Amino acid sequence: MGTSTADTGGQASIVRITYVYGLYEGFSNVPFYIGVSMHPKRRLSAHRAAADGKRKDSLTGCGIKAAEISMRLLAECDDRGNAETIEKALQSFYELSVVTSERLVR
Repeated sequence: MGTSTADTGGQASIVRITYVYGLYEGFSNVPFYIGVSMHPKRRLSAHRAAADGKRKDSLTGCGIKAAEISMRLLAECDDRGNAETIEKALQSFYELSVVTSERLVR
C-alpha cells in the first residue's frame, strides 16, 4: 500500500500514493475528521492511540473512544497536492473546521 509503478517513457518509476481518508465515530455516515496520509493503517493506529491518550495528535482528548473510530478511504491520488485539495474540499463540504485537544469543533 502506498506505492505503484508508472510508465515514464520506457522507464518504470515509483509513484507514491496519497490517500484522503475520513474518520467516523461508530455507525455514523458523516466523518468527524478528514485527513491525508501515505500510510492509512499507521495513521489510524496513531489516531486511535491519541484518542486513548497514549499519544499526542489532533485527536488527543477529543472525547471519542478509540474503539469507536473507523477509517474509510475516500480518494487515492498520485500527487499529494491533489490529495490536499480534495481534503480541503471535503472539510468544507462537511463543515469541519478544527479539532483541538479540548473538543471537536464544527
